[in-house]
Amino acid sequence: MSDGRPPTTEQPQPSGEGSATGLGIFRAAWHALWSHPLDYHPRVAAGGGTETLTTAAMLAEMGVAASSWEKLSLTDEHLALARQSLDEVKAQTEYQDQKATRLLTVTTFLTALSGVFFTRFSDAYPLGSVFGQVWWHAALILLSFLAFALFVLAALFGALVTFHATRTRFKYGDIKEPAADEGNPKSRLFYGPILGVRPRAWVNSFVTCPNAGAQDAPAVHAALGQRYFRDLVLETYLIAAKTADKLRYLGPAQSLLALSLRLLVAWLILMTLVGLAISPTRPSEQPQVSLEQPKDARPLRVEVTRPTAPRASGNREPQPRPPAGAER
Repeated sequence: MSDGRPPTTEQPQPSGEGSATGLGIFRAAWHALWSHPLDYHPRVAAGGGTETLTTAAMLAEMGVAASSWEKLSLTDEHLALARQSLDEVKAQTEYQDQKATRLLTVTTFLTALSGVFFTRFSDAYPLGSVFGQVWWHAALILLSFLAFALFVLAALFGALVTFHATRTRFKYGDIKEPAADEGNPKSRLFYGPILGVRPRAWVNSFVTCPNAGAQDAPAVHAALGQRYFRDLVLETYLIAAKTADKLRYLGPAQSLLALSLRLLVAWLILMTLVGLAISPTRPSEQPQVSLEQPKDARPLRVEVTRPTAPRASGNREPQPRPPAGAER
């Protein structure tokens, strides 16, 4: 074709989200809940708007553009520059994964700690006993419960969107077709295209093998450097598109996690106000003792007896006490 475009049968697909590349927290949470596909980049102009270029169309377009690269005169410096671009985009996606992991670790710790506080709070102020309180007491306690519930929801959906953005996926897709008997792999940098050919085809892609019985030794393929240069350039673009798709969801995920921390601060403030202004509404667990007198109760006669004095030591009998006035 005169414009350099590949003759592909698969056309760019509209994303259904307009021209905006960003996502709101509600749309991102909905997509994560139903495992919505992440593919959104690259965006190309089509029909007066923008559309998402599918992976098949993207690979075909890059393949046509690099079809004549085996005639290039390359040096090690050229390969190093192509490798540097690939390393940069890989470092970007790895950095985003590490940052998301750190945010999830902090959120997990704070969620566990707040769960301990909430258990004590709910024991002291049961939800069932709130409605018998003064209206502003009840409103303050209910706001505390609501703030904690919103905190938990924001933390859960923030983690869900993060997992959705960082899940394992590849632009090449799954290996479904049987390995080709011959031919060059589509890429020498990714396991999918490598396993797309038989082992002997993979080995022969590096060298030129003479015919059976020939005396010439195998030689390294003359276009091996050009093929690696092409693979480095194409793989860099694929990883860049994958990184952009990931960042598109990590933004709302971080917003949800930040919202959960704000709600946690609000809940701690409300919990402190409730503890200072309202006495615990939990019923006392101490046993109540009550004495009831039967209707036909009669007065009781109580006799008090003086204990008998112990015997003196030895065989002597105790002498009787003389009557009063006998010694006078």
